[in-house]
Amino acid sequence: MAGPVFLSAIVPSLRPPRQYSLFMIRTELILSSFLINKGGRGQIKQKKKTVPQKVTIAKIPRAKKKYVTRVCGLATFEIDLKEAQRFFAQKFSCGASVTGEDEIIIQGDFTDDIIDVIQEKWPEVDDDSIEDLGEVKK
Repeated sequence: MAGPVFLSAIVPSLRPPRQYSLFMIRTELILSSFLINKGGRGQIKQKKKTVPQKVTIAKIPRAKKKYVTRVCGLATFEIDLKEAQRFFAQKFSCGASVTGEDEIIIQGDFTDDIIDVIQEKWPEVDDDSIEDLGEVKK
């Protein structure tokens, strides 16, 4: 690794003063690294997480004999969760909400119907990629 490059070495019209103060040297090093690296920090590329494309459906008990249906994994198929939530609420005439990064909660037990509805609405989700977990505690 090369030593520090002073700004005066890059831009010849800048002549160094006879005595450098510690502040001037520090400023000069920061400015020169900024000019050389075009911003100081390079572009940090984030690795995309390879999440398996799988939709999971679970029935979660509430009070007494009431249930909610949780649908996870639609975002791995690049399906807009807000649009899916509106579709489920309209299709099943119930309340539905997006609760997590990749989770939709539907009020009511629709585990049997929702598999057919998902395949009908989004054909890219095939039968093998949908998993019914059954009744699960929250």
